[in-house]
Amino acid sequence: MIKAVIFDMDGTLLNSLPDLKNSVNAAMEATGYPVHTMEEVRGFVGYGIPRLIRDALPDGAPEDVYEKACRVFYDHYVQHADNETHPYPGIVDMLHQLKEQGYVLGVLSNKAEEAVISLCERFFPGIFSVEAGARDDFPRKPDPTRLRCIVEELGLRREEVIYSGDSDVDVLTAIRAGVRPVAVDWGYRSRQCLVQAGASHIVSSPEELIQETRTGK
Repeated sequence: MIKAVIFDMDGTLLNSLPDLKNSVNAAMEATGYPVHTMEEVRGFVGYGIPRLIRDALPDGAPEDVYEKACRVFYDHYVQHADNETHPYPGIVDMLHQLKEQGYVLGVLSNKAEEAVISLCERFFPGIFSVEAGARDDFPRKPDPTRLRCIVEELGLRREEVIYSGDSDVDVLTAIRAGVRPVAVDWGYRSRQCLVQAGASHIVSSPEELIQETRTGK
């Protein structure tokens, strides 16, 4: 029986792509490189900010340029992380329903942990028992270490936990951690990408995710 649902954040709970794009392009402008379209940034997102900036910069960009781009991105994003970011339709209602039904809810993202906590306070106050993001003492997804630690901290067995996200990174994280992967197809990756990563359960709406949690199939 499922007792907890842990969610990815970007592309799963929140459509944060416009703000991510704006911060990426602030970093590109500051370092003298061309800016990117929304679709280009969509393809970069998923592995955390260091990888995002690496992918946004041209191959062979000097290390000092990379470091400057990271600093500019972080400084810009801290100030503008919720300018255009918003929950996907039905997400807030879904979270309240799951919480009222007794499920433990959490977030595990490759976004910096301070940003995860801030956005949870902004959009989902009082909802989550765990608000986890990228930290120096844990490897980023798809490494399963942090997710396994969260399951242990909650005192649950892996088969009692769903991890839900919108990307191949999330599917691989769930599989490697030994929890039940439930992918969503409204985010930043295609359904084909999710299937290729090994997703056997893909939902197209928050209502379907609630049903998937109840049935545990």
